Amino acid sequence: MLCHGTTLSNGQFGAPLKGTYFRSRWHNKSAAELYTVAYVTMPPDQPMSLAKQAYADVLAYLLEANAMPAGKRELPADNSSLMKMKLPW
Repeated sequence: MLCHGTTLSNGQFGAPLKGTYFRSRWHNKSAAELYTVAYVTMPPDQPMSLAKQAYADVLAYLLEANAMPAGKRELPADNSSLMKMKLPW
């Protein structure tokens, strides 16, 4: 909660994960790029410690929090599929 805050944009230590800053940072990049950054840096004290699908689930949550509509299927955890997804903001 401290890093990114209770609203994903009011944290003490982490960059906002919701709102204008986040959307401009990831505008027109692939979902794979965002997934990879999360995978290799989070959580800060144990990067790459979660299951790959858990990282994809967090990514899906962030996309939904930033007004991207959810798909009909679970977001995949493989880079080849995520590379095909461009972030629209």
